[in-house]
Parts: sequence; structure tokens; C-alpha cells
Amino acid sequence: MLNTKLSLQSVFALQILWLVMFFTNFLGVIGSKSELLQDIVWLGIPAIGIFVSVVCLIKKRFITLAVLTIALSFSVLFFWVLVTGITQM
Repeated sequence: MLNTKLSLQSVFALQILWLVMFFTNFLGVIGSKSELLQDIVWLGIPAIGIFVSVVCLIKKRFITLAVLTIALSFSVLFFWVLVTGITQM
């Protein structure tokens, strides 16, 4: 039970870290150094968040935190789609 809660809290912290990096343009700095690393950060954090949250929902533990993490993951993916669409114009 402790490992589940700890992993979910870690994923939630990664979501918050992603939002900080997005709004401070740190993701742009990462992208100027390595486009692959930027894509890993863009898509890796929400993918891990969704995976861990779904596992927690299946186990029926920490439902509120799991749903909040899924919501943040989908908002990250929405930002990715939005920014990708803008850059392709």
C-alpha cells in the first residue's frame, strides 16, 4: 500500500514539475538542446501518469489522487496537441 501511494505521489509531482517547466519555457530550452529529450518529457510524463493512475484505479486505492493525476496527464497531452498544431501552421 505504501508503494502504491508513493508511486502515485511521485507521478503527481512529475505532473506539477511538467507544468512548471511548460510555463517557464524550460521545455523550449530542452527542445533547443535535444528534440528527442523534449518529446520524451512531453509524452513520457503523462504516459507514466496515466499508467500508474489506472493501476491505482483498478486496485481501488487513492481514487481522488488517481483521478486528479489522470486529469493532469490529459491536460499535458492537450497542451502537446495544441502546441504541435500551432507549430505545424
